[in-house]
Amino acid sequence: MNLMRELEAEGLAWDLIYIGRKRMQVERPEKSVPRVRNLVEADYSYWTLGYVLSLRGARKLLAAEPLAKMLPV
Repeated sequence: MNLMRELEAEGLAWDLIYIGRKRMQVERPEKSVPRVRNLVEADYSYWTLGYVLSLRGARKLLAAEPLAKMLPV
């Protein structure tokens, strides 16, 4: 996967990368990540098609104890 090689080459720390998503705010452009093709700092999204989660990102999510904060809908 070229994206992962580029991230590794740049030494960028990341927690979550959207693979595909529907942007909510389209009036202003998102900030591109320097020297990494097709990667931006994402703003709010309606939905996502997929994502990549780093081990550090997974640990952050679990540390937030999401299952203890779920509400029935």
